[in-house]
Amino acid sequence: MALIITLNIQADTRRLHQSLRVNLMNNVFQTIEWEIRGIPLWLIREYLREMGGQVIDDTLIEGQGWTVSLSQMEDEQIGSIHVGRVQLTLKARANVVEQIKTTLEKKLIRGGG
Repeated sequence: MALIITLNIQADTRRLHQSLRVNLMNNVFQTIEWEIRGIPLWLIREYLREMGGQVIDDTLIEGQGWTVSLSQMEDEQIGSIHVGRVQLTLKARANVVEQIKTTLEKKLIRGGG
């Protein structure tokens, strides 16, 4: 009987540790900075709104578990061509960072040629 009780306590302790790890990961925020070229700030803001974000002002968008700030950078000049650049700073819960990045990257794809 004592052995069975010990095994149950160990199993419960393991579940508790796993639960604590999941809860800690859900509450850990990561910050990612990303330079986006060739897409205007207003369009990136619109994409983030479509992803469930609420536009707080022209450069701040908040979603459930994430916040993005946008800043217009100086254009990059390649010969006679000027390419717009936007700095995107994503602060998000660790468990949603990859989902936001993947969704936004799909929206930012542009055909070449």
